[in-house]
Amino acid sequence: MAGVENDQDFAAFEAFCQFMSALRTRNDRGLRVVFSFGYLVRMPFTPLRGLELCLDRSRLDAMAGRLKRLVEAAGFEFRLATDWDEYVVDQMLVLGPHEMAGALESAAAAGAAFDGTVDSRLKGHLERAIREGGGFVSGRLEGPFAGRKGEGYPWALGFLRTSVGADGLERRARDAMSRVERGTCVSGLEAGKGACLACGACESDAEKANLVDHRVVPVSPRQVAELAALIKSKRRMRPRYVRAFLPDALSGAGHEFQKAWLLRQVTMRHPDLVGKLFRVEEAMWSSPELRDRFVAGMTGECVLGLYGIDDDVPGEAPRLSDGAFGKACDALSAAIGRDVVPIDSPQDVSMADVVVRVVPAGDPAEQEVVGRVRAFLSDLKLNAIERRVDDGRLFEIAPKDQKKRILKSVRVVSRSADGSAAAPAIILEGGPRLDLAPLFRHPGSQALTRVIVERLS
Repeated sequence: MAGVENDQDFAAFEAFCQFMSALRTRNDRGLRVVFSFGYLVRMPFTPLRGLELCLDRSRLDAMAGRLKRLVEAAGFEFRLATDWDEYVVDQMLVLGPHEMAGALESAAAAGAAFDGTVDSRLKGHLERAIREGGGFVSGRLEGPFAGRKGEGYPWALGFLRTSVGADGLERRARDAMSRVERGTCVSGLEAGKGACLACGACESDAEKANLVDHRVVPVSPRQVAELAALIKSKRRMRPRYVRAFLPDALSGAGHEFQKAWLLRQVTMRHPDLVGKLFRVEEAMWSSPELRDRFVAGMTGECVLGLYGIDDDVPGEAPRLSDGAFGKACDALSAAIGRDVVPIDSPQDVSMADVVVRVVPAGDPAEQEVVGRVRAFLSDLKLNAIERRVDDGRLFEIAPKDQKKRILKSVRVVSRSADGSAAAPAIILEGGPRLDLAPLFRHPGSQALTRVIVERLS
């Protein structure tokens, strides 16, 4: 939804829904069909980049309701796949002025993150930056930033030279707003049916001819069967595990980034494992049993699960062969800088003795960190004897409470070995019921905090 759709557009969409309904009735009445909608973010280097923004939620909500009624009347399911705050933040980030940089820095310092979901405070930081620059001139999200943009607007990455120039983008924008469909340069199912749109991207006549004559080959029944078999095998595959030590480079990284980084370290060293090794992921701290007690982006001691298929033994779940697993282990060892150790299962690693170092963000004063530890122990209902030691403060957990197997001791280290002041760090010595969650009381409070598992028995 762009926010500019009119009655003619809705009528055309209703006709399409009725066509799809008749098609399903003829072929498969039980087929589930979901119509998934989102809000159109005006992106740089796209034809509708200059279209006025639609930041009026009531207007888009009304359009979404109208679409929902049309979809459900045809017997299909409706899904709105875009979060409103995420849409507004995306739009401000991609088209906003250079003041966005300062807004992002201030938001990060306040712990307002955009990781998985949008922290509501981030929207306020970005809106304030645009308002201070004159982009919004009323109490609502209205003003030059939300209006039509054309020649002279300081586009993000406007210094880049692209093969499709501003004139080509503007022509396609006029076509879109006039509801003119000029087809596409790629032929589709029949060769020679493409149409050159003179966008300027092709560098030669031969390149143009290749696109215009290109034919999309339909998927064969054999390929469908092969894909179904692969999906079935993936659902049955059994991971192989290694004990590893994640490097500081992954500190604070989200789960998806971490997986991508680990997989890339293997496949760039062993390209022959592409298509055999599907993913490498942390399998201990992020497990269902422990993830609520620990935080994303931890480094140090962990267990990695390697998921892949190239050894299909009859009667057993498919997995990586010994040869492929060995190559992957060697690659991970080289990337991490420490040997990884193959193990049979995460249960092979005991949590009887765990040492975790927490380095708070922002270089806080020792007394602030000590107060945080006191609150942490109070939340866990653990009694402790607090005393000053050479390198900071020591909290010795009462013997009765040590039996809970949560913590044995906590230290706030604020001095180095030579007695000089150092950035405070919290060192927790715990057991199998260690819980770090109360240490991060507020959403985003773990942002920029380094959490390292130094020992795991």
